Amino acid sequence: MLPRALSVWLARPSRSSALVKDVQHRSRQYADFLKDSGYLLRPRYTPGWVPSWKGTKKDGFLLSHTLQHSAILDATRPSDGTFVTLKVIKQTDHPHSKLANFSLLNLCGLILPITGDCMHLNTMMDASKLYTDAFHPIHPIMKRDFSGFAHFKTRTTQPVKYYFIDFGLSRRYDPSIAQPLEVPIWGGDKEVPEFQNSNRPCDPFPTDIFYIGNMIKKDFVESHHRFEFMKDLLADMTQEDPSKRPNIDEVVARFETIRKSLTPLKLRSRVVDKQESTVGEAFRTVLHWARQLGYAARRLPAIPPPPP
Repeated sequence: MLPRALSVWLARPSRSSALVKDVQHRSRQYADFLKDSGYLLRPRYTPGWVPSWKGTKKDGFLLSHTLQHSAILDATRPSDGTFVTLKVIKQTDHPHSKLANFSLLNLCGLILPITGDCMHLNTMMDASKLYTDAFHPIHPIMKRDFSGFAHFKTRTTQPVKYYFIDFGLSRRYDPSIAQPLEVPIWGGDKEVPEFQNSNRPCDPFPTDIFYIGNMIKKDFVESHHRFEFMKDLLADMTQEDPSKRPNIDEVVARFETIRKSLTPLKLRSRVVDKQESTVGEAFRTVLHWARQLGYAARRLPAIPPPPP
């Protein structure tokens, strides 16, 4: 049984009122459509649902089917038992998207003719292989039915794939056009140099390079220790002049050269948050190296090959 304080804290997002009720109402409207399309929502979002705590002394906010998000739902695909996530979107907010009301968050690989909003919120990993239990989509430290904490493996023992998602601002270009031009499309990263004080059409592919480089710089190099080996490459990727940035093939080749130059000790080193306390760092470092010694004894590589 979860401590009540933790359960209440985890349940807090479900208490957003008007928007949650609207999503719940709309979800029930689309329940049959989604079912016919091969996806089953949780019972809460189906017509005729009655709260399981009604008429009892149970606290409804501590039950798994009450935990929700104002714009994200999960569903089950009965054909193979796969859990999927659904995101509610507004057509007015995503005028270029062909999807309305619901967008299935399929984990989509990057297709080179597509460009857009490459940022940390749109870069995700498929964690399904990491967990031994089905996990809750809003609170992934918990089991999907909220019966306890979810058990999971590490990415060293179970490599994962990473994906770009959310193509609401994306465009597809004819591969025969070497340098397409596009007016600035503002995404989550507001630091793109060529977008500042100008609406002049520009090549979107160097902009993608900036997005990816700036994301890594902000989320890893500037906020964590021990990523100094990436600084030169990231400096080139985030050049003020788009024409001076490397293309994606050059980025991949340079990164591979960098990776091969790192020692096994460096590759197994712990990533340390710059805001971490001295006591916390010492404690986590001991646990980290105990785990790494176990991996080395099992002959697991520091950087495992990516899954197919």
